[in-house]
Amino acid sequence: MSCALDIGRRTGGDGRNHGRSASTGNPSSRDSTEPRDNFPVNLAQLRALRAEAAEARLAKESNSTASSSLTPLGSILMLARKVDKLGEECYVFLSSAGSSIELSPTQQKELARLMELLTQLQLKIDGVKGDETVRPHRKIQTKRVQSLLSDLEKVSSGSGK
Repeated sequence: MSCALDIGRRTGGDGRNHGRSASTGNPSSRDSTEPRDNFPVNLAQLRALRAEAAEARLAKESNSTASSSLTPLGSILMLARKVDKLGEECYVFLSSAGSSIELSPTQQKELARLMELLTQLQLKIDGVKGDETVRPHRKIQTKRVQSLLSDLEKVSSGSGK
C-alpha cells in the first residue's frame, strides 16, 4: 500500500485526488506556501511589504549581528529604529526644556549628548550603501535626523549658548 493511499484512508478518504488540484476549492484550506491572490496595488505598497518582511526577518534574529553583515535595507531599518528611540528622547528633552531661556548644566549636557548621537547616527545613515530600494528609506531617515537636530539647535541658540 502506498503512503499517499494510506494517509488518505486514515483521514476518511480513499487516497485519490479525484482530478482536483490541492489549490482549488476553499481558499481558507490553502497551504501557506501557495501564492496569495491579494497582490499589492502599486509600487508604494510593494515597497512597504518588502520593508515589513525585512523588519520581520530582523526581529526573528535572536542574536545581535553587526550592521556590516546586514543587507543595506536591513541596516537602514536598524538605523530607523535608532532614530525612533533618539527621537523619543529628543521630544522628552524638548518638552522638559520647554520655553526656558536658560538651560541648566544638566540640560546642556543632555543637549550636547543628543546632538552628538544624532550626528553619529547621520554619519551611519550616510554610510549605508545605496541602491534603488534603500535610497528612499535613507532619505526619510536623513530628513528625520536633520529635523531633530534643527529642533535641538533652536533650543541651544535660544538658551544663549
